[in-house]
Amino acid sequence: MALTGLEIFKLLPKTNCKKCGMPTCLAFAMQLAQKRAKLEDCPYVSEEAKEKLAAAAAPPMRKVAFGSGDNQVQVGQETVMFRHEEKFYNPTVLAVTVSDKLAGEDLKKRIESINSLQFERVGTKLSVDAIAVVNDSGSADSFTQAAATTNELSNLALILVTESAESMAASVERCGDSSPLLASAKADTAKEMAKIAKENNCPLVAKAESIEALSELSEKIKAEGVRDIVLSLDALSLREQLYNLSRIRTLGLKKVFRPLGYPTLTRLSSLMPRDSSDE
Repeated sequence: MALTGLEIFKLLPKTNCKKCGMPTCLAFAMQLAQKRAKLEDCPYVSEEAKEKLAAAAAPPMRKVAFGSGDNQVQVGQETVMFRHEEKFYNPTVLAVTVSDKLAGEDLKKRIESINSLQFERVGTKLSVDAIAVVNDSGSADSFTQAAATTNELSNLALILVTESAESMAASVERCGDSSPLLASAKADTAKEMAKIAKENNCPLVAKAESIEALSELSEKIKAEGVRDIVLSLDALSLREQLYNLSRIRTLGLKKVFRPLGYPTLTRLSSLMPRDSSDE
């Protein structure tokens, strides 16, 4: 949320030194509020003031990037609820899953079909942006092998889906150079998952069953040193999911509630159960 001139003035040194080109610190603060001056013009501003002003100027929803090279994708950084209010900065990322129960030729065929997948909606041609490897087997070895094969055969942005810290650590060791999105950390695994994400410079999904628990979890992960966070709601019906996603967006954008100021991830197959091969 933008600060007023008086709020900015309270963070300035109040020396009236005129080295910024303004006659007083208050005049400089007013110029800052109107984006007609730069904070760097003040030689005596404290680091604490810089941090507070940077946080206030940041978009209400953090931008999160994952993937590498030309196929890197970005989500978040939105500032409004609806497109007509201003614009949306980053489109929704579409991902298709790959089960780690697949192996050999079956796995390769699945990956190749996802790579070439395109479809048309309302006159617009859409393609897949990311590929998500899911730890359906529960085995760290199977997950790691499936992730490594997927990373080798696909240039799409990679999402690693497991709630096991052991499986996540093993797969990131093989695929960390692709900057995958790690999904997901829950309350009981937050510290371990955050350590993996921080050490490998990867974004992390925070997953909880309610908005309240989700906001607490995102703060817990942030306190562990991870800044790039994606939010995910667990075990909700389609109706509850839509309602709560709207609440998260409203609280993040309208109320600038920073613990919910992150992009969200939804796995549609969890709302409409089907065979994993059709996800």
